[in-house]
Amino acid sequence: MKTANTERIVRDFVKEQEEKVKLHQSLINESYWQMALQVQNEDSLLDYFSLLLQQHSIYQELQSCKEPLFNDFSDFEFLKKVRESGVLKDKLLLKQVDELWKLFLASQLGYNKIEEQRADILKQLFELNQRTQKAWRKNDSLWMYYQSNILNLHSGLKKLVLSSNDFATQMGYNNYFSLILEESKMNELSWTNMIASIDSITRSDYIVMKKESEKFLCDSLGLKRNVLTFKHYDLLFKQCRWPINWHKSISVDELKNQTNKLFLSYGLDLKHYVDKSNIYLAKNDSVGRSIVLNCDNFYDIRCCYASYNTELDKVLFMTELGEVAASAIIDESVPYFLRGPNHVVESVMRNLWGNLPYISADARRVLHLNKPEFQIAFSTDHSWYLYRLRYLLVIAQMEHEVLDNPDQNFTKLYWSLVEKYMLIKVPERLQDDYWVNDRNLMLMDGSVQYELMGAILAGHIWHTMTNEEDEKLIELLWYSASDIDMYNKIEALTKETINPAFIKGLYTEEG
Repeated sequence: MKTANTERIVRDFVKEQEEKVKLHQSLINESYWQMALQVQNEDSLLDYFSLLLQQHSIYQELQSCKEPLFNDFSDFEFLKKVRESGVLKDKLLLKQVDELWKLFLASQLGYNKIEEQRADILKQLFELNQRTQKAWRKNDSLWMYYQSNILNLHSGLKKLVLSSNDFATQMGYNNYFSLILEESKMNELSWTNMIASIDSITRSDYIVMKKESEKFLCDSLGLKRNVLTFKHYDLLFKQCRWPINWHKSISVDELKNQTNKLFLSYGLDLKHYVDKSNIYLAKNDSVGRSIVLNCDNFYDIRCCYASYNTELDKVLFMTELGEVAASAIIDESVPYFLRGPNHVVESVMRNLWGNLPYISADARRVLHLNKPEFQIAFSTDHSWYLYRLRYLLVIAQMEHEVLDNPDQNFTKLYWSLVEKYMLIKVPERLQDDYWVNDRNLMLMDGSVQYELMGAILAGHIWHTMTNEEDEKLIELLWYSASDIDMYNKIEALTKETINPAFIKGLYTEEG
């Protein structure tokens, strides 16, 4: 069969599958959107999570509607034959065939069961946190409940890892971590080099910052250095995410206008998305958050944003809007079955736009923000971001090692990695299950790996943007999702080799 005729037949097949999926996908997205909108009527974080848990069964039911679409064995055999024939010359069409084949294979291998296990883990964790918020160590019944459910979480995570690895093996990978690496266009060597590079580049800056934080904690709390725990540092740096002088009230129009001006100054006209965003006032401090949704997976991007209308909200709104824009441009520029979230590109947007007000005087000028002031004066301009990078190394390494060996002691592994990357040694008697509160770690879905790669690329883009044309950012977003070799494409667009050293620019004020 000639290539041209085969490609015509395959395109028709892909189009037919696309039409079948659209209706189910729109129902799923609409259900999720309605769930999010209902949240703004809730008065507490407990009610918020309870609502999500109640709606979860509806969402799962709609999600399962997609599964029958990919269960036709004759269609699966057709895709398999096309993939193995080598007839297709159109690389983008071949990539669509590969994605469709994976959907059919994943459906046959029961991937939905892995998602159900993740949902169960989140539900267990939520219920555990709700019942043991206060004085649980001094309450015998709560302590027994905590101990029992921690064991259940350990067991649930191990089952998730085993299921994920089994699924990945049947898909043709060594384990689930190998699948994660392929999705982020990395391999074992490039991942190892990424972890080592970020560690090496940020270590000396982190050591200085850690010493500054030690002095502050000891002076303010009246404690000796050897008494400080990891949680002291963790809570301190999380507070440093929000500048104390960014609480001035602003109007919704001001929030939108200034955010739009900032994007426009970098060559991105996002007024279309700003105007379509739905901004409402949060009722109290327990519900403040932002939610971003791609409602129909085509061009109707909506941003549902909870705001107190302060200058801090501009930073949050800008970050979420940048991620929405990335999704929109990807959706508008690639075929339907390649329009799923490009995790690395979206991570680039989070790392870039979320940091600009901290590291760019020009960005602050457009947003009418003062230079951030924190509870403690660090030599690092964006201390929380540097701390977060180091902690992501802990989570990324742990995800790799747990997926590689699910029979080891997770808690012991976690604290050994805290010592390695955070440079904080915790006595064995104090090594508790603090790690279960990290959502990325408990889901084992690779999101932390995408976040680290996104940070490296964000540093690269920020470095090239300050030296060459800003429009390269648009080109990055437009092409990288559909390109067969994303990283080579980025290097070609920016005319520089991707260099992890540029990541320092994301926590240091520009010149």
